[in-house]
Amino acid sequence: MTSIAPVSAAKRTILANLLQLYLYDWSELGRGTPGALPARFAHVGDDGRFAEYPLDPYFLEVGNHPLFIRHEEQLAGFALVRTQRGRLGGGEIFDMAEFFILRTYRRLGVGLAAARLVFDRFEGPWEVRQRHGNEGATAFWRRAIEVHTGGDFVEVIDGPAWKGTMQRFG
Repeated sequence: MTSIAPVSAAKRTILANLLQLYLYDWSELGRGTPGALPARFAHVGDDGRFAEYPLDPYFLEVGNHPLFIRHEEQLAGFALVRTQRGRLGGGEIFDMAEFFILRTYRRLGVGLAAARLVFDRFEGPWEVRQRHGNEGATAFWRRAIEVHTGGDFVEVIDGPAWKGTMQRFG
């Protein structure tokens, strides 16, 4: 069974450790390609680690929600959700800023179950974005959102405030 739970400040280091794995996954998308992560995340430093992901907003600002994803009580990933103005207008939305499932849990339905749990936890309008070159993520989010909404979503590619693919629903 898959579950989600807020990340407490005391567990921030665990989230930072998982983010190292997430950044490693991102590193295969390549530097300098459209939608690639900023250069500071594209390679490891002399200490063998990627640059620290900026987590302060998730622990200090209202409307940001760091979540652990567990499967059968084992840590399986995380989701970082923000509340912000929508890129397509229309007021505030929930934004799936980052979402990560450990490779051992991929293609087992854990990501789909976790996405649904996150969407159900924060009811309202959502925007989910994928960068160019990340076809796996785009396929995953299309499927997850299709299942969650019964197909009731809008997809925009290269909108005025985002380069890549974005789904909006809710």
